[in-house]
Amino acid sequence: MTVMCTDKTGTLTEGTLTLTHIHPVESISEDGLLKTALYASPSHDDPLDQAILNVTRQRGIELQSPTQVFPFTEDRKRSTALVQQSDGTFQAFTKGAPEVILVQTDLNDHDRLIWTQVTQDWSREGHKVIACATHPMPSSTIIPTSEPEKNWTLSGLLAFEDPIREDVPASIEACKKMGVRILMLTGDHPDTAKAIARECGIPESNVIARCTPMEKLKVVQELRARGEIVGVTGDGVNDAPALQAADVGFAMGSRGTQSAKEVASIILGDDHFETITHAIQEGRQLTQNLKLSFAYLLLFHFPFIFSAALVPLFDHPIVYLPIQIILLELVIHPTALFAFQNAAQIHPPRQSAKTVFFFDRREAIRMTLSSVLLTLWISKPWFENSEGVVLDVHAARTHALFSLFVWSAALVLRLIKAKERTSQFTIFATLTAAVTFIQATPATDFLQLKAIPIQDSITNVLVVYALSWLVK
Repeated sequence: MTVMCTDKTGTLTEGTLTLTHIHPVESISEDGLLKTALYASPSHDDPLDQAILNVTRQRGIELQSPTQVFPFTEDRKRSTALVQQSDGTFQAFTKGAPEVILVQTDLNDHDRLIWTQVTQDWSREGHKVIACATHPMPSSTIIPTSEPEKNWTLSGLLAFEDPIREDVPASIEACKKMGVRILMLTGDHPDTAKAIARECGIPESNVIARCTPMEKLKVVQELRARGEIVGVTGDGVNDAPALQAADVGFAMGSRGTQSAKEVASIILGDDHFETITHAIQEGRQLTQNLKLSFAYLLLFHFPFIFSAALVPLFDHPIVYLPIQIILLELVIHPTALFAFQNAAQIHPPRQSAKTVFFFDRREAIRMTLSSVLLTLWISKPWFENSEGVVLDVHAARTHALFSLFVWSAALVLRLIKAKERTSQFTIFATLTAAVTFIQATPATDFLQLKAIPIQDSITNVLVVYALSWLVK
């Protein structure tokens, strides 16, 4: 992934709202404000409604069930309930986004500005703020089919806290290092969104507040149109379009709806953003390991196979004896295994999916060139001694075998940029064992090799390591 579009509540935050501020108008009490909020909270599955219910239960506030409910929608940004009074008439109760509710109240401009300022102050502290209001319905025993649009009477404001998860700032920082841009798409007030983003370490330019599900979908579609690989988190029915449109959709396993889970690519069992970060890290490491291993196998075996096939074609003895091949394989593969195992790095996203075996065109050209040059270097002694001079087969084989030993170590150093001591020690041990094995007389007799002068060994190392710089 190159971009992660994440929601706020429950992913970056704990998802457990707590009512911390109750600010009624002068004409009613705190319990009166809570009654208005409770009437307008028909869905106790919603974290905000649950927080209101918890406080009202503690205070012993119990209310009759609403007669008619107009649930919260992204377009209206409020929920409304109609309650039938003892005289048969109806009273409307609503709660929702302050910028929506305050405009629909009968407040004058000065008072509306004061309540707006209170909303902004709490929002800047990271609180989720809602406004509550009431409205008497016309005298009628017929259940109204619509909710009032203006002349509401403000009841007050409620502010809720939802602390961020402890692991989120570190996870956000890890994503940045891996080249993943984090976009926070939330339906909360802009000041609340900015405050939470600041705590998480997300730049304000990457925050979209009061974001509707359709806007979230459009963001995902536009990012993908620009070539980004997009991940999306969501839990509600309204998140399903964006989850389905994303390259990778993450549904919340604990609090996610069935609709979100059905269209998502991955379901998070713990709803933690940290789990997504770990998945990205593991995926990047796996992809990088595949690429490095494939590059190592290609770069090592191409010169190995080409030199073994090229020399006999010109009527020379075979280059590698079976016992030599066994020795070579016993040394090179454990070297790469231990080195790559300790090559834990933070890898950026792939720049393009248009690659061949993980490699772009330039990488493929460099790998091919280095393999061809090494093949020529390995084959060099066979052709130098072929013009009227008896071919020193043992010396030529020693040159070829020693070149491949050095080439193996050089590849590991170049591919993983070995900085860990374990990798460095493994590579050094491989070279030392190869030199000792080849230069020792008993070993050379058994393997049909010939000890080569130290200056030739140094030249071999320098040439092979020089060729390795073409790899990356």
